[in-house]
Amino acid sequence: MSYNTSGKDAITNAGRFMKEGGADAVKLEGGASVKDVVRTIVKAGIPVMGHIGLTPQTISMLGDSKSRVRMPRPPRRSSMMP
Repeated sequence: MSYNTSGKDAITNAGRFMKEGGADAVKLEGGASVKDVVRTIVKAGIPVMGHIGLTPQTISMLGDSKSRVRMPRPPRRSSMMP
């Protein structure tokens, strides 16, 4: 099952997960590249949850399961501040 082929397939497959798998929502990987698919699924009334950084479904493409998110460094203190 995929959500990358068309909006219709995305809705159909997400609905199947909800109905057949008893899921409360679906999770997609891909960040900004899947924003239109997320919008389509949500407009169909299917809850979509996101995640930050860990991409378990893409381990085979990435080679490992490391987090792909980097946290910003805290701002450096100025030597002029007390």
